[in-house]
Amino acid sequence: MPDSVIVEERIKIHPMFLAITKTGTPDIRVIVYNKIPVMAMLRIPTEKSGGKANLQQGAIGLGVDLATGITTFGIEGKGDEISRIYDSGKKKLIKVNGIRIPMWREILEAAVNSQKAIPGLGFLGVDVVLDKEKGPVVLEVNARPGLSIQICNKAGLRQRMEKVEDIEVRSTDHAVTLAKYIYGESFFEKVEQKERMRTVQPLEVIRVKIPKGYKPDLQKSPVLRLGKHRVVEVRAKIDTGAFRSSIDRILAEKLGLLNESRVLYYRHYRSSLGKHKDRPVVGVTFWLNGKKVMTAVNVADRDKLRTKFLLGRKDLEGFLISAIKNPLSAKADISLEKGNTTQVKKLKNI
Repeated sequence: MPDSVIVEERIKIHPMFLAITKTGTPDIRVIVYNKIPVMAMLRIPTEKSGGKANLQQGAIGLGVDLATGITTFGIEGKGDEISRIYDSGKKKLIKVNGIRIPMWREILEAAVNSQKAIPGLGFLGVDVVLDKEKGPVVLEVNARPGLSIQICNKAGLRQRMEKVEDIEVRSTDHAVTLAKYIYGESFFEKVEQKERMRTVQPLEVIRVKIPKGYKPDLQKSPVLRLGKHRVVEVRAKIDTGAFRSSIDRILAEKLGLLNESRVLYYRHYRSSLGKHKDRPVVGVTFWLNGKKVMTAVNVADRDKLRTKFLLGRKDLEGFLISAIKNPLSAKADISLEKGNTTQVKKLKNI
């Protein structure tokens, strides 16, 4: 007798995931709001969940840093905290924090494009699987995704959504860049060991990354090399009374940070004189006391001030601020890492 069959495409699991799951296919859930990824987690099926990547049935959920695609915290089932999972490749338990997900930017782009394809859903969860040959493949889109993703990330969705609800997204690339700079965590050095507390002075010299391919209009400030990056030294003031960091408008222009492609969005504010203005917010990468910080900063008029960069408390997580007055020296010894060798050079501050 004639009959009907359902043919489903087979997903060949990415080799990176084969070692951490015995059954089922892991996926990455990305919450998208206003076309911007606001939160993500890696879901790993277990025998308890019957091979399904469903936390309510016993799967493992790992929070993911949106800037790097590195896992940060783990739960099993409905919220039981875990610190290690078994890696059959290494044949030992490994930490749940520090797992780097391949093709991370492509995964975020797939999630953003999914919402573009369904404009009627301003908030959704996109489940993406990573195929060995095709890369990111959208498995399904959820209009009402579960909220356990907040536990995996130790963060609330509402607060993250409020940050981007009024931003106008220009393109998929712009949306992904916004997510990386606004929600990126201080996880660049957290892969194998916990971050140690670093002490900083009220005035510090930071090294600001120059955008790739841009020739900065700088006369007094030499362009330096920090590994594969071009950087410039800038004197910064630490101000815990300010939440977000800010950079001088003229300096931002000279560094190429005010190009339209670099402006993330415009923040509306009212000055002390009652005037309404739109202040640009740009993505900036800088190094403070050896730590890499990737963040969004306000552009302000600091031309008459001695310091052209202000460090707000948003970018000071993991630092201890010294109360002892220690003025900046005219020269600083800075270790520049290039490949596998370390060069120590004396560099002038500005």
